[in-house]
Amino acid sequence: MRVIIKRLMIKKLDDIVIIEKAKNGKINISYDLERETNIYNFLRLNGFCTSKLDNKRIYYQRKNKEIKDVSITDIRFFFINYLREKTFEKTESTDYSEEVLDWFLKKQRIHRNKLLIKCLQDDLSENEIHHYKLKTNLTYKSKYENKKIIEKLKEFSFKKCSDLTTNNNLLYYKKIKKDKYLIIVHFNHKDVCNSVFDCKISKYNYENEIGKKLPIEENNIILNFTLNDITSIEKYI
Repeated sequence: MRVIIKRLMIKKLDDIVIIEKAKNGKINISYDLERETNIYNFLRLNGFCTSKLDNKRIYYQRKNKEIKDVSITDIRFFFINYLREKTFEKTESTDYSEEVLDWFLKKQRIHRNKLLIKCLQDDLSENEIHHYKLKTNLTYKSKYENKKIIEKLKEFSFKKCSDLTTNNNLLYYKKIKKDKYLIIVHFNHKDVCNSVFDCKISKYNYENEIGKKLPIEENNIILNFTLNDITSIEKYI
């Protein structure tokens, strides 16, 4: 029985394909379970993984302590490019490197099957799941960032009210001068993926007018205010 690959490189073509030459000179290329396993183990050792997240099969690559979202197509391209660039150890099979590459190109040989899942199976930590979702799930990212912005505003003692002068946007405000207020407007707060924050300084005669009347004057400070802008407003408060 052949040795299953446990290294980052494929040294010989014989590790991944069976090449048979007929009497008429025709070349027949195939692989068996062992060689298919070799391919998938090679991919796993190069950081490619799979896991179930929210009842969905996901694929990703672990590289330099980071997790990169990939598709099965990305995995196939990686393998094909490896075959294109790799110089294999000299054996009888090496003479057919181009034919082997063509064989992998003509038909998908890396299958999304139970064997692939078994070889690439991986577990994500809670922290890794969080960061993966921040990169790949817009709803999750928006909910998280909105929550963090609101938590920070509460920490800074901002008050909250509905803006009755508009479509019931939410206003977070804090008095910074006698008649001036730092106001964070939360537009579309019920539509997580389309909600936006704007930061402005507004002038009112009285605090109880906020949300009920339009300001006497206002100046935009930061439009499309994000979590990264939180530190920018500290100088006003």
